[in-house]
Amino acid sequence: MKIREIMAKTLTTVEAGETLEAAAKRMTENGVSGAPVVDREGNLVGILSESDILKHMKTLVDDEVGMRYLSDTTHSLSLFVMLAERDHEVREAVFKRLRAAKVEKAMTKDVFTARPNDTIESVAAQMIEHNVNRIPIVEGEKVVGMVTKADFARLVATGQPR
Repeated sequence: MKIREIMAKTLTTVEAGETLEAAAKRMTENGVSGAPVVDREGNLVGILSESDILKHMKTLVDDEVGMRYLSDTTHSLSLFVMLAERDHEVREAVFKRLRAAKVEKAMTKDVFTARPNDTIESVAAQMIEHNVNRIPIVEGEKVVGMVTKADFARLVATGQPR
């Protein structure tokens, strides 16, 4: 079976220059946990996942909290939680910076891809080997689909491609 038989063909994409707020809103509205990042011509330039957004939040917390209140940023998230519970101004500062940050600052740039005629077995092996939840399917540099672990679960559950 070829990956084109189970890949999603209708995609939610984001652009590198848009804000994380806009990208996260689109992802949430479309019920996806990750999206290919494309340039204006539709070429793949990265991928943005919920994990990428969370990692970027940690970076901003380290900047805002760690540098202001700690000499060691190891515990910056713990301090951030405590300050956030007290409605400290640093909470809004972090979220304001997070919402305004550009996708390109948070996205994963090195993306594993597959081609529509690749086998499902080879794509599953790639996902396992690289521990990724989604792989964009490309023709040239254009994104034509996306396969996620959920697509494989659906195939197992129903025995049917998409």
